[in-house]
Amino acid sequence: MGPLRPPTATAQRYWAGLLIPFPRDRPVFIIPWNHHTPLLPSQRKMLEEALRIAQEPHERHHIFPQETGLKEWFEAQRVNIHQETMLLDIPTHRRIHSGAKGGPWNQAWRDFQRTLAAATNKEMHEHAWELIKRFKLVGFILPYYDKPPYLLPPPIEY
Repeated sequence: MGPLRPPTATAQRYWAGLLIPFPRDRPVFIIPWNHHTPLLPSQRKMLEEALRIAQEPHERHHIFPQETGLKEWFEAQRVNIHQETMLLDIPTHRRIHSGAKGGPWNQAWRDFQRTLAAATNKEMHEHAWELIKRFKLVGFILPYYDKPPYLLPPPIEY
């Protein structure tokens, strides 16, 4: 067992087994380890909104649609449609699939298929990324059968 720290009533530090006197003639840098700056109102609002969104129900969105015709086209280029899905909040998922035949998301893929029927796997993935940006989608990308990550933002006391 190492040496015991001697009891002191003076301003001294005990580092690496050495008793080091507190410097009285120059400033001392002290790290406030347990100091928490209060959050700004905008930061508090952002964290509260993140918590609210994380607690809402989500649906899995196939980035590459399952629609007949598109599914076979993807499979011909070795794109596994179940390998890349996205967790979206329900209103967003309904928005991009509202309307006939899978909504604007599926229509964008049909238009791409019509324009570039011989698209490569890489071109399909590039187009998927463009659609994610165009439709302003934000969410975890994960295989369909994987368990979603724990959805919880940092605590408000951050």
